[in-house]
Amino acid sequence: MSTLATPPLAPADYLVPSDRLPRATAAAWMRRILLTAAALAMVTTLAVLVGPMDETVPMTGEIRPAAYAYASPVTNGTVSTVKAREGDPVAAGDLLATLDDWAVARDLAQLDADLATGRAELTRAEAAARKTAAVPVPGEFLFSARDAEKQRELLTLQKSHLARTEKLESLGSASEVDVMTLRMGVLNSEALLARFERASSLTAGDFGQSAVAEAAAAREAAAARLAALETRRLALETERARLEIRAPLAGIVASTALIYPGLAVVPGQALFKISAPGPVVLRLRAGEDRVGQLHVGQLVRFRPRSNPDRLAPYATARLVRITPERELLSPAELAAGAQPSYLLDAEISPPPYPLPPGSAADAEVVIASRPLYHRWLQLPPHSR
Repeated sequence: MSTLATPPLAPADYLVPSDRLPRATAAAWMRRILLTAAALAMVTTLAVLVGPMDETVPMTGEIRPAAYAYASPVTNGTVSTVKAREGDPVAAGDLLATLDDWAVARDLAQLDADLATGRAELTRAEAAARKTAAVPVPGEFLFSARDAEKQRELLTLQKSHLARTEKLESLGSASEVDVMTLRMGVLNSEALLARFERASSLTAGDFGQSAVAEAAAAREAAAARLAALETRRLALETERARLEIRAPLAGIVASTALIYPGLAVVPGQALFKISAPGPVVLRLRAGEDRVGQLHVGQLVRFRPRSNPDRLAPYATARLVRITPERELLSPAELAAGAQPSYLLDAEISPPPYPLPPGSAADAEVVIASRPLYHRWLQLPPHSR
């Protein structure tokens, strides 16, 4: 071994071999930290391996009211006025829009004039019936049997006087003029008596009763014409009501079609969507390739796109209904590979923030949950 010169400022044992140096040991606190970190790493790894991991299917959906209805016209027509817009609160039966009713208004005006005429005719027929019931025959024929009896007594006296006058004429005490005058009076009295007797029989017979029946029939005919006119007016009022589009339930106008005065519409065309106040549901859509993984009761996590806080917690819901969408595909669409879709309704749990109806939402359906080691070992999952 070569001897090195000792530096003038270094001690005599400056140069010490490595095997003679003391062994370095870590401090106790450092050992505790390392052991704790290792334990935490092992626990975390175990938690990841054993803890549940969700298998999800991403979807998009819409937050919509649990109860809603569409307002549609029930007849062909042209929009005349629009009374409601999106966001307006409405009560059941409120007027939302009207169709052009010019033809109905014209018919109603004509019918009102006919009704006034019909009421006047009925009043006149009722008055005539009352008059006929009181006086079945004309006034000049209204003579009682007592008047006819008086006329008979008068005729008897006239005949007696005529007989005496004729005797006097034969004796030369009366003139032929007097006899002729008396004969003319007897003839007139006989004619008047026959008339009295005929009038009395007509008053008490079929002629008088037929006049009463005829007047009653005329009254009934006038009443029937008036009833027909009133029925026709009721039908026109019903037709006018069919030209009004009214809210089927109380709520808020959630959306409207492109509607404006002059728009031609057909029966069943949805013009207004009315949402009822109350809870909301999550409506999702799934294709035929995914619906086999879904069933009622599965957990749904979603966040509305209207929420600007993208770090906000997910709202949750549960699937309550899975139904085919009621839209039939044409043969051409089926040949092109189009697949029918399914509608999924999820009942929303109490949300952590307001959920505006009509807002789109990003959602994921949890179809199963299993630990990571199950996936490695291909063990069956546990559905949630």
